[in-house]
Amino acid sequence: ILVMKPGVAARGDLLDFSVSRTGQGYTELMDYIAAREAEREPDALTNAQDKSGVSAGKADYLKNKQSAAEERKRRARLERLKRECETLERELEEVESALADEANATDYVRLGELDARRSELEEQLMSRYEEIETLESEMAQA
Repeated sequence: ILVMKPGVAARGDLLDFSVSRTGQGYTELMDYIAAREAEREPDALTNAQDKSGVSAGKADYLKNKQSAAEERKRRARLERLKRECETLERELEEVESALADEANATDYVRLGELDARRSELEEQLMSRYEEIETLESEMAQA
């Protein structure tokens, strides 16, 4: 008994099919159908694009649109990082001037707090600088 599923074989597919070995008809038919589907596979990709409604031009447009959006996000992030660096640098200068102030020279607790804050600011600045470098290299490659 042969069971044919709708849509497995196209009209006219079985016209040149013949069973060469007795008892192996189903296996030969499945091999034959698989070979025919492989022949039609490039057409299937085109038909799938047509059915999904996305043409090659539209796919290119969407890809370019996505790339432009990613580029805008990178630029905005870069500008935000640069502004953060400026703020951190100003705060670091204030902390360093407070460390150099003679009024704080005898207050070792205050000096410890200022030194810890300076270290924290320097770490934040370094991470921002590294991220800026990464973003700039990504933008240069794109």
